[in-house]
Amino acid sequence: MNESNHQHCNCGKAQAKPEVIILGLDLHARQVTECRQLDGATPKASAQRWDPWKLLNQVKEWVKAGSKVYSCYEAGACGYWYHRELVKLGATNFAGANRGPRIHDLRHRFAVSTLLRWYRRGKNVELLMPVLSTYLGHVFITGTYWYLTCTPELMEAAAKRLERRWKGSNHA
Repeated sequence: MNESNHQHCNCGKAQAKPEVIILGLDLHARQVTECRQLDGATPKASAQRWDPWKLLNQVKEWVKAGSKVYSCYEAGACGYWYHRELVKLGATNFAGANRGPRIHDLRHRFAVSTLLRWYRRGKNVELLMPVLSTYLGHVFITGTYWYLTCTPELMEAAAKRLERRWKGSNHA
């Protein structure tokens, strides 16, 4: 695995140690895809892929530095071994097994919230869908569509945008 994936640019600015690190994990046998949020800020713009053991070493360093680390993943075929390792290191981990929230529940909510925010800000959602897809770590945009849940707020925002489009095209 390319180590440059794990290097972060300070860009000349001092970065304070985060108090709280929240990790959304997609765990597979040879790879963990991690989406990170620091101190309640907007989550990082892109997911990172890690060797599972290297991520455990990083979690150990964060905990050692005094950060509270929370993680969540859906325990599937990989089972609970990763959960046990994270807990041993001092992280608070939520491994889903039919008790919520599961990592995919959080991903659904994130995808819908992002679309809603874009609609409300008047952004071109069709052009931004590949951004959301990349952020979620999907190679193909079709994988992202599974995370889009129809909510009343999202449907209202989409309907308002459609109404504006129709009014502007003289189809009345």
